[in-house]
Amino acid sequence: MNATHIAHALRLLAAVATLALAACSESEIAPYAGADGIYFNNRLANGQLADSTAQTFIYTDATTIDVPVTIQVMGRAADYDRPVALTVGGDATEGVDYTLPVAPIVRAGDYSVSYIVRLIKTPALSSATKHVVLTLAPNDWFTTRFTHEGDSTAASPAVSALRYAVSFSNQFTVAPAGWNTDFAGPFTARKFEFLVGYFTDIVRADYNVSGKITLAMWTYMQQTANDYIAQQVQYRAMGMAYDETAFDENGNSLYFGN
Repeated sequence: MNATHIAHALRLLAAVATLALAACSESEIAPYAGADGIYFNNRLANGQLADSTAQTFIYTDATTIDVPVTIQVMGRAADYDRPVALTVGGDATEGVDYTLPVAPIVRAGDYSVSYIVRLIKTPALSSATKHVVLTLAPNDWFTTRFTHEGDSTAASPAVSALRYAVSFSNQFTVAPAGWNTDFAGPFTARKFEFLVGYFTDIVRADYNVSGKITLAMWTYMQQTANDYIAQQVQYRAMGMAYDETAFDENGNSLYFGN
């Protein structure tokens, strides 16, 4: 190979190397090309996506409950604020049953926003369950291409990533986790409210934690409550003022035990 051929080969190798470096550089710094997406990203303790939550005022003395709802960005953070398109439905009335902040906005540099639904305790919740349903929609800043998680054909149905429902009431659906039937007998809401009102040192939430109330305390509560109720029965029989909370909806006296 003469000098001319060698020089030509070197120039060819240099050109190939330059093209390769350029290709590498472009693949490394290429910006995110897809339109940014938005979805609800609320997870259970096991990491599974959830599209609903149920809240109750039974175990709190508060008149409002704040429910944070996470709205997540698919893509990169922006250096400017981006509003999220959100519609609200359900049978609850805004301003009466719940309040919302201003429309959700993903702030510059952020990948998510915690949108707070504030639930309001009203008398209606003692006999009805209300619902607030949030739905994401596309806009100029976000798409809604991530619609669900899971396989709708599997035993476990697909979970929506664009719809999130909040149900709330002031009722029991199941007995409190800490209710001890050996001392308190079968659970009723009237029994629960009596105990909460009489034994004020025990907060409502304690009844919903298994083992939180000790056996010694349950023994004391059973004896004390039954003695007090027996006294109220006597007062009523004598035509004296008595405590109506010691009786159920039908006028029968409460009893703690089996």
